[in-house]
Formats: sequence, structure tokens, C-alpha cells
Amino acid sequence: MIRCANHNNESIILQFMKFSVIVPVYNVSGFLSRCLESLLRQGLMPEEYQVICVNDGSSDDSAAILEDYRTKYPGIFKVVTQNNQGLGGARNTGTALAQGEYVTYLDSDDYIIDNAYSYLLEHFCQDQPDVLCYGHHRVFTDGKVLADPDAKPDGEIIYDGDGVEAFNRWPLSFVWSKFYRHAYIKKHHIESEIVICQDELFNFDVFRHHPHTRIVSSSVYRYENGNSSSIQTISKKEIVLVQLNDIIYNIGLMRKYIESGNMDLLPAACRTIDNFIFIIISF
Repeated sequence: MIRCANHNNESIILQFMKFSVIVPVYNVSGFLSRCLESLLRQGLMPEEYQVICVNDGSSDDSAAILEDYRTKYPGIFKVVTQNNQGLGGARNTGTALAQGEYVTYLDSDDYIIDNAYSYLLEHFCQDQPDVLCYGHHRVFTDGKVLADPDAKPDGEIIYDGDGVEAFNRWPLSFVWSKFYRHAYIKKHHIESEIVICQDELFNFDVFRHHPHTRIVSSSVYRYENGNSSSIQTISKKEIVLVQLNDIIYNIGLMRKYIESGNMDLLPAACRTIDNFIFIIISF
């Protein structure tokens, strides 16, 4: 919070926006309202946060749902529409528009338990760590509202220190299970790659710069595993070819990191390449 003077020399209090939530949206009309409703129950005042929804070329009713929320809650929801660029491209678009001190990412078929974001900000972000990591549970609801009355955001700090150590010790690859200090992201020019496994590459870039990292036991994110609308319509052969091309590209980026001389994240790099190989053999 800062103070400035107007032309009458009166002191005016200006409140920094605390938080920006980036929600990439692509053909998730069966899940989208649940996701957006959860963001209205975060215990934050409208002036404290913004939700940037990036409609990445949806062809279903997602655009109409987004417009409804933007109209009802114009102080919270911002909607951007673009031609399809994939998950990484949608995240980059949202990040470029973010105004919050912290940025987080929420996939539009997932959701957050009530009051989670306000709790995490109040209890774990007062001294401005660069990255805050929290937990998640998988759900298999296929868009239905899950009765979860006992879900609480309560938790405690289980690690507080250098991000290189944290990333080497724990599989912290998911983008959606973290707060990122926006100034840190901008300082190091970190963006999502527009390929599969962009989470691993994004976080490798985040953690290699030694962020002050805090890991907490709060399990607040709900990851939807029952999204039947995400079934691929292309052949298995085409899927494997796309995956192979992207993974070859990803491994090339990992090689550049290692060849640059910074060996701090070598254990994490080996784990990431193992993950790429697992994705291929799983098809």
C-alpha cells in the first residue's frame, strides 16, 4: 500500500492488486461455470484480485458462459478471445495482462476450494516469497459439483528456502499448484512454451534462477480427472507423432540449459526427461 498526494494535497491511499488468476479456456462448457464460481468464493474483495479468462478459440458454449460472468462481475472477470494457440499460448496472453502482485494459473475444468487464495495470501505470502507451492487432490466428477464440506485451506510450511534445492528434491512440475510473484516472472522473462509438457519447462526456467520458494501442506486445488469431453478425435499415430516432435523440441531446450554451464538443476533435468519418455510410452 502506498500514499500519494492529489492536487489539494490530500493523502490518497492506493491499494496494489494482490492477485491475478489466469484461466485458459478451450471447449470446457461442461466445467467452466464450476471453475468460475469457485473463484467468487475466495474471500477476496473485488479490488484485490482479477480473473483473466483467455478464450483460446473455443467452438462450444464457453464464450457465452464467459460473457455472462464478465457482465455480472465486471470488476473481477476480464475476457480475452484469441485464435487457438494451445494452453501455453493462452497462459502467456493472460500473464501479459496480469496486474496482481502474484499470478496463478487455474485450468478451466478444475476448481479451487472455498477461501483458499485469501488464506494462502494472508498466511504465507506476507514476506513475498517468489514461489508458493501448495497441494491438490484429484477428483473424478466429470463436471458435477462435488460435495466437499470438510475441505479447508489450513496448512503449514514444510519447506522455506532456495528453489533449486526444492525443485531437485520434489516433483514441483505443475504450474497450477503455485503462486508466482509477478515481478520475478517479468524480471527473468519467463513464458510458457507452446508445446506439450510446458509445465515442466516453465518451472525449470522459474527454479533455475534460485527463487525464494515456500512449500505448504494446504491442499486446495481440485484437479479434474473425469473430463470425458477431452477425448482425442485424431488417430493414435497422429498423437504419437505430435508428442514425439514436441518432446524432441523439449529435450533440445533441456540440453541448452545443461550446456549453458549451470548444473544446479541437473537432477531435475534428468527427472524431466524421464517424464517425457514416460509420456511417449504411455501411448
